[in-house]
Amino acid sequence: MKATFEPKRLLPIDGVNADIDRGRLFVEQCEQDYARRIEGCCDAIEAGGRRIVMLSGPSASGKTTTTHKLAIEIRSRGYDGFVVSLDDFFLDIEDYPRNEQGVPDFEHIRALDVECVNRCLRELVLDGATDMPVYDFRRQRRSDEIRHVEAQEGDFVFIEGIHALNPLLSSSIDPVSIFKIYASLRTEYAKDSARVVATRDLRITRRLVRDFLARGHSVRTTLELWDRLREGEEKWIKPFRADADWILDTSFVYEPALLLPWLEELCLDPECGGDHRHVLIKLLDQYRLFHPLEQSLVPTNSMLREFTGGLELAAPGI
Repeated sequence: MKATFEPKRLLPIDGVNADIDRGRLFVEQCEQDYARRIEGCCDAIEAGGRRIVMLSGPSASGKTTTTHKLAIEIRSRGYDGFVVSLDDFFLDIEDYPRNEQGVPDFEHIRALDVECVNRCLRELVLDGATDMPVYDFRRQRRSDEIRHVEAQEGDFVFIEGIHALNPLLSSSIDPVSIFKIYASLRTEYAKDSARVVATRDLRITRRLVRDFLARGHSVRTTLELWDRLREGEEKWIKPFRADADWILDTSFVYEPALLLPWLEELCLDPECGGDHRHVLIKLLDQYRLFHPLEQSLVPTNSMLREFTGGLELAAPGI
């Protein structure tokens, strides 16, 4: 039975601010809510007994850390859980499909080595072992390194990436051997009953902060790419969410309060954002409806640290 999407939560900002003022206690409550969602998803994975778990979701939905959290939880139950990123199956940059402007289309399914993904999945299911490529992102091409993965009976392999639910990647194996997860933010915020902060606003802010802090990307670059990225989501990701066995909510109610200080810091530079600065200012105006929250109150193993920095998470398996 496939999962169904429940309506997103629309929370009044005044009530959220009252909770934010509780500080660490409220942060802990939100972290516990997320942990329970991880546990519930693992309950379903364990009950289903499907060894291949594939997790997809739009940009900045927290796919990578959430996948590691699932693997850690499943390992705590006495199984082995290995994590594989579909990013390692990217083709060399010159082999990417091209978009209408003639530039590499990073969102296209054929930017991945589809045949190699299928081979590795088939070997994992039939033989319990496979050799996977390793991608060199600095050079934007496959490295000479090979990663050997062994998954014995009872082990789980978690595969994450934006295309994870696309059936082209798993056409070589029986679909009933795959447990499919769609990670998605499910909380939005309202002022006087009108929606003010949507999930897309949260995702672009997550990405702005992460790209600036960890990837060396300018705010302008991130904003310039965002519309193209969202077009790719509509074409390559969202059409397959209806096939998911489980919808995993990756929202944290306190998140806007955490992201506010980062937005304020970015906006201190009057040149930040370039021609797209108006988008940054609009986001800041929305987030200023929230009381700020200090990063120090957020545990270092929080999924949100994937975006704001300082994540300390032991990655299981590979």
